[in-house]
Amino acid sequence: LVQRNTLLKQFIENRNFSEEMLELWDAKLIPLSKQIHSERVRFIEALQPVFEQYYKIVSGGSEKPGLTYKSHLHESSIETILQEARSKDRAVAYTSSGVHRDDLQLTLSGRPVKKHASQGQQKTYLLALKLAQFHFLKEIHGYKPILLFDDVFDKLDKERVSALINLLAENHFGQIFISDTGEDRMKELLQQLNGGDNKLFYVADGGVADTETI
Repeated sequence: LVQRNTLLKQFIENRNFSEEMLELWDAKLIPLSKQIHSERVRFIEALQPVFEQYYKIVSGGSEKPGLTYKSHLHESSIETILQEARSKDRAVAYTSSGVHRDDLQLTLSGRPVKKHASQGQQKTYLLALKLAQFHFLKEIHGYKPILLFDDVFDKLDKERVSALINLLAENHFGQIFISDTGEDRMKELLQQLNGGDNKLFYVADGGVADTETI
């Protein structure tokens, strides 16, 4: 893709155009595009139910999340897409269509998350994606990744915080780091977790000032 874009820029700078040169890079780009598209379709199909289950657990099941892979390759071949975009590519001097332009459509009850979801719903959506990512990394690598939750409880109501803590307390996750500005809230939440060896780290001036076992 970088080489194809460089060639398109050179066409503009040198005021010439070579169909044959562009077709050489298309021949390299096409099979890779098909492979990337295929793998993305497979991954999203597998991710969707796991993501939905985690969202249901944290939210209480009152909302329906959606995760849709948007790609022009769903409706047309990459060969056709590149050919139809050739005039535009020459004009703008970069590859305007292809798998690099694909995107994920994030919805909640059929509406875009970015525009219509509350801050708490957006945070729940992000948490569900993170937990689904944890699930797949564990399956792929065979061990539990470290979970990092930065200021995770901000914007979440008590019901969602409680649901998340109950989920984390099930002990099928690994090591978990949670940052928060509320000492009392953190103590209360850590007491709900199983194991009895949870540690509370107090951070000041960029370093750990004190440690407490909860």
